[in-house]
Amino acid sequence: MSMVLKYGNVVPPSEQLSYEIQLADSFVLEAKRNGDPVHYSRALAMKSETLHREEKFQEATEVHLELKKVYDPRKHSAIISELYASDRCAQDFSFHAICCVHLNRHEEAMSLINEIIDSLLPSMDLKNVHNSMCILYPIIWVLRSNKQYKRIQDLLFKYTFEPFDEYYGKDGFTPMKPTFKGLKILLDIDLYLEGSIDKINEEYHNWAMDMRNLVLNDQVEASCANFGRGPMTTHAEICLKLSSLETNVQKRRILLRNASQLACRSMEVIEGKDGGDRLYSAFCEIKPIYDKLKDFVETDEYNDGLNKDKKASASVICDCFCYRRACRILK
Repeated sequence: MSMVLKYGNVVPPSEQLSYEIQLADSFVLEAKRNGDPVHYSRALAMKSETLHREEKFQEATEVHLELKKVYDPRKHSAIISELYASDRCAQDFSFHAICCVHLNRHEEAMSLINEIIDSLLPSMDLKNVHNSMCILYPIIWVLRSNKQYKRIQDLLFKYTFEPFDEYYGKDGFTPMKPTFKGLKILLDIDLYLEGSIDKINEEYHNWAMDMRNLVLNDQVEASCANFGRGPMTTHAEICLKLSSLETNVQKRRILLRNASQLACRSMEVIEGKDGGDRLYSAFCEIKPIYDKLKDFVETDEYNDGLNKDKKASASVICDCFCYRRACRILK
């Protein structure tokens, strides 16, 4: 039921999170009464993750500590994955690390992330790529903020990309697959900009200039953003970074246009358009990118030398930011 809720249409968006909390509380109560550690730990994981999305980070941390008392990955992970498709209890360790970040307990967060990487991830079933990605995805953004690009890349290939190709095939599917391409490209750009690799694939520019490669539906964006970042946020950042490397003025403007449109759309989803709740962790990822683009498209540098048609295109982008600003004021 929790997974169905995340794809919408069960209750109005404005009521979804409160409904999930009620559902989680009922699940915890019933599972505790039942006494089975598998279901009880899974119920606690649901409650912890829901509190995290409600921005009640301290309460989420307290629930996670209760989960740690009953959950043993060696005993319970395989059973939980069999019953619930993935191990949300293991994934809650990553959400707990993110809660620590939001509570400014950064050393504790990094210690926990290292524990997840060194002990928890290796105990998971490699064939369950979705589970591995759901554990990794929230914490890679913390690692990235610490410029651990190569470490992230190695982890993704070991636990996600290579197992996916082996067990599912390149044409296979997993719910987090929409994040794969963008992550590979973004990390290559990161490594290039820090000087760890000599060049990046020229095809990245062509890929990023075609919006058909970049735009995803809102449900996919929101679903992935629940784990820390929307893929369109990543695509927007790719376009922004590639624009700084592009020497062709026209191509640079196309990349900036794409970045701006993607940032606006991602921000709308993550802020909770149609009355939904804001996804705070994902919001922290998109906000700096969004602000940088908003400031840039309003500068003379961006508009200088544009002909009439191109100025109209630039105006559309600026209007996108102005429209969103007006919506916030009206709220």
